[in-house]
Amino acid sequence: MNQLPKIFEDFETLMRAHRNEIAVKVTTARELDAEEKGLVDEKLGEMKDPEEKYLVTMQTDPSIIGGIKIQIGETMIDASVSTAIKEIQQVLAGEFQMMADEEEEYEEGEEESVEEGTA
Repeated sequence: MNQLPKIFEDFETLMRAHRNEIAVKVTTARELDAEEKGLVDEKLGEMKDPEEKYLVTMQTDPSIIGGIKIQIGETMIDASVSTAIKEIQQVLAGEFQMMADEEEEYEEGEEESVEEGTA
């Protein structure tokens, strides 16, 4: 009895595949106006094979700050500001860690030089 929703979902997935329909989820920080939606549809049209049909769902998520996320089937294209900020933070954290490691190595080298000089 509880399997019925799963059966319907699987059947729908099979029918979409048979009809070459691909689920596309577009996420933006704010609702797009008609011109912006048209531009997104145009770019999506350029990305797909002629025999494919995209089933586009638009949604908003203010946490992405700006930019756009597009999920096409299992593929994610993330051009959001929030992800760019996270990537910059990771690079900076790595740079700061590298600088700290170099400083620590320098200080250890200084200590060894002092100890060798006094022995």
